[in-house]
Amino acid sequence: MIGWLGSCRKDDSDAIKASSIEGSWTISAYKVDPAVDLLGNGQKTADLFIYYGAFLGDDVIKCVKQAKITFNAGGKITTTPIASCSTVREGPIEDGSNWTLTGSKLTIINSRSTKSYDAVVSSNTLKMSKAESDDFDGDGKLEPVVFILELIRL
Repeated sequence: MIGWLGSCRKDDSDAIKASSIEGSWTISAYKVDPAVDLLGNGQKTADLFIYYGAFLGDDVIKCVKQAKITFNAGGKITTTPIASCSTVREGPIEDGSNWTLTGSKLTIINSRSTKSYDAVVSSNTLKMSKAESDDFDGDGKLEPVVFILELIRL
């Protein structure tokens, strides 16, 4: 099903304007679809912050969620942590990254990688999704999943 959805051709009506991405945001959610048993406890969840919180601590997750992420005109991203989190540099969007938008594809380039996301802007929400494969259940087989990062405009 995921492969079928990913193969659909999008028309120009799906295109979004760079000006709808530009500005400051905070992360409201980081999810995976379908839900998976991330902690190996028999409970499936879509919330990746539960998984990362178990390993990095809830304070780090709080700092990631409260950091200000600014998509600047000209394609540069700046991230600004809140004062109590100034030493935390974790997060899915790295400070100093570059961004481009082509149609509805938002590409983020940082020092470690280049990732392209399907982007949707609705009111004050930016939803970025990326289909990948991962072996969350440890059975040695890759399963198709969609990672979803949701941001709220400040």
